[in-house]
Amino acid sequence: SNVVTLAPWPGVIDAFKGASVTLSLDHDYKVVSQSYPARLRISLREVRRTFSTDDESGPDSGSDWQGDNFLTKLVPKTSQYTVPAPFRRENSPLSEFDVTYLSETLRITRGTGAGQELRIFQRAPYAEEVWGMDEVYPTTD
Repeated sequence: SNVVTLAPWPGVIDAFKGASVTLSLDHDYKVVSQSYPARLRISLREVRRTFSTDDESGPDSGSDWQGDNFLTKLVPKTSQYTVPAPFRRENSPLSEFDVTYLSETLRITRGTGAGQELRIFQRAPYAEEVWGMDEVYPTTD
């Protein structure tokens, strides 16, 4: 999964100050070539969205997890969307990219389309119980 959190919301309605939206993008992938640079083809399968606020104490805590703000109460805490097969671009060369560098904490890829965009991914540190690993990877800021 690729995970991105969008926050803060500058210049937007004051009701959403301190709010964040986290998107988890789940992809299927296929190895197109294993020779250097390895080429992969990805296909977006599902998008999961989570909405949270600064005063959130959790929906199971018995308290009002979205505080007293009327507008934030209108936003569902979570949603999930499956991408319909015709829109997944499973066999499109536009969904291919070359892996030019790969380590346990960093992946650098380059798109194969006209723009040949450069993508740099850094693995976020996760607790052992989440990943079942003996080691937690530090980030370099």
